Amino acid sequence: MIIQVDDREGERIEYAKKHYPQHDVEKTRLETADFIFNKDCAFEYKTLKDFIGSVQGGRIVEQAIRLNEQFKYPFIMIQGSEQELQNEINKIFYLRKTKKGKQKPQKFYEKNFYGAINSLNCYVTVLTCPTQYLAFQSMLNQAKKCLSGAPINRKVAKTGSPAYQCLRYCIGGVGPKTAEKIVNQLGLKSIPDVTGVSVERLASVNGVSHAKAEVIYRRIQEGSV
Repeated sequence: MIIQVDDREGERIEYAKKHYPQHDVEKTRLETADFIFNKDCAFEYKTLKDFIGSVQGGRIVEQAIRLNEQFKYPFIMIQGSEQELQNEINKIFYLRKTKKGKQKPQKFYEKNFYGAINSLNCYVTVLTCPTQYLAFQSMLNQAKKCLSGAPINRKVAKTGSPAYQCLRYCIGGVGPKTAEKIVNQLGLKSIPDVTGVSVERLASVNGVSHAKAEVIYRRIQEGSV
């Protein structure tokens, strides 16, 4: 496989050569995307800080549209953990609070982060990985699947769905593993799917007790969505 890397990627160029020793890694100037696999599968690579800055500046939507127009398989890869996301959000609030008299950074919340991902999924597939190693491994795996004609990982697609985002980030007390189980086992895709689910169906999910199902159901009906 031929992997083109933008020559402005700095240390990630050498990392790509070491991480993909069985593939041809070429350093070149890319006008769109940071990594291109066999000309058809392209990734715009962002750290959490870069991604947040791109969302605030409005650049990320333009980049997603260009990726969509120029490549058969367009992706945005975001590198960073949930803790790093919270740290970046806290930095923005710290700057807003302490730097009086200077231009204040635009407000940014966790809901803005996931809202941006949901919007971008209209044009590209957005992937998130907590470390650089996993991000590079995920890019290669996704490229192999796309270029071989195999479907993109179903787990990634489902955990990026509106139903998962709703359960995970809008309903208090529902963690990532529980949200994933509910979405996958009940086949939920949209927010109406979530609001229409019954206590009995929630309780049928492995690992969700009837008492917990009642709590989740009550919070949904109380308008926590």
